[in-house]
Amino acid sequence: MNQTVNINFNIFGNATDATINIAKNIANVSKEAKEATSSLKDVGESLFAFQQITQTIRSFRDVFSSAIQPGIALNTSLMDLSAIAGVTGDKLKEIESYARDTAKTFGTDAASSVESYKLSAISGHSS
Repeated sequence: MNQTVNINFNIFGNATDATINIAKNIANVSKEAKEATSSLKDVGESLFAFQQITQTIRSFRDVFSSAIQPGIALNTSLMDLSAIAGVTGDKLKEIESYARDTAKTFGTDAASSVESYKLSAISGHSS
């Protein structure tokens, strides 16, 4: 971005005093420009830091959400199984344990294993 500034000086009276005033004004403008640049730099750095923090929070939220999703799916499947088959208490905990073991053994998720139990319960009711 290229900017050009044109300055015209009209000096009437004492040229020395006018030149000194012009020099002071230029120094003041330069000082204020440096301060404004510094302030903008600080704002930019703050915005960058805020953006980094926000991104870190989003990443943490996504990781946390991904980590708890299998547990939510398992609990949902267990509630469905309980409603379909009337299984509760210790029997439901036993099925949950089997589902978790199956998931570890075969590299699936426990909710999928419970889905198999649900299908068995449904087909058992329809026979």
